[in-house]
Parts: sequence; C-alpha cells; structure tokens
Amino acid sequence: MACLMVVAGCSGATSRPDIHSAGIVVGDCATPAAHGVVSGAPRPRRADRDLNGDGVVEEIVSDQRMCSKDGNCHWNVFTRDRARRCTRYLGTIAGREIELAEEAGEGGFRDVRGWWRLAGGKRYLLQHYRLNRGAYTVVEVLLCRRRLDRLVCVEDRK
Repeated sequence: MACLMVVAGCSGATSRPDIHSAGIVVGDCATPAAHGVVSGAPRPRRADRDLNGDGVVEEIVSDQRMCSKDGNCHWNVFTRDRARRCTRYLGTIAGREIELAEEAGEGGFRDVRGWWRLAGGKRYLLQHYRLNRGAYTVVEVLLCRRRLDRLVCVEDRK
C-alpha cells in the first residue's frame, strides 16, 4: 500500500485521493462508483474484466477526476462476494493502461499489470499485481521505454 500512496502522490491530479473512502479498506463490502482511490465527487470510468475465469466480470473502476494529465489513473478492483452478498473491494491498480497477465494468484484471480506513464511520455513504470490474502498487491516493478510501436523493459539479471 505504501507504493500506491507514493504513486498517488505523484499523479499530478488536482484532487486529494481518499484511499479508504468512508472507512472502506481492502476486503470490505463497498460500492464501486464511490470507494477505493476516489475524489469527493467521483466521475467513474469502467474497465471491467473477468479476473477469475468464472464467466462473470469483476468491476474495475477509476475516478476520472483522479487521473493525471498523462492519463494515469487509479483502477479500483471489486468482485461479487456471494457468501457475504456484497461487492468486495480487492485493491487498486495504478496505471494509464491495465492488462491481464498470464499468471494467477489466490482463488485463480489473474494477475494484472498497470502501465504508469512517467513524465515526458517515453518512459513507463510497469507494475505487476497479484491477488494475495484478498488484496491486489505489487509483486514486480520494471522501468520501460517506448521504442517505436512497443515497450522495451529493463529486467534485473542476476
């Protein structure tokens, strides 16, 4: 969560993020349009995906008021919890773009990658998130540079 707070502070957004909106924390029942990293008056945008392969899409929502001038947003992830009869908050993915990775975490939930555009527009921070203990958390970070039509990333080769 500390990484998210650092990224949120650098977003260039004019509103102050409310990471635990109305006392909601990761794992709690929540309202997708109003909870997670949101402003006081959210303007939701959706990027729903089926993260666990059950044929039902999970709700992935960003508050457009919280996006930076470079298009970086905070994508709040929610899943339907049948046992609790509510929509549960799973965490926030930081990125201009998000995509599903091949790997999966607990419960078969797919990993998600967020591409955060850095100042100048030619570099990106790729953050790889995995569901662990009921929350999407960062498991890997790579620095990437745009070369023509693709991104080239630096990996630590020990």
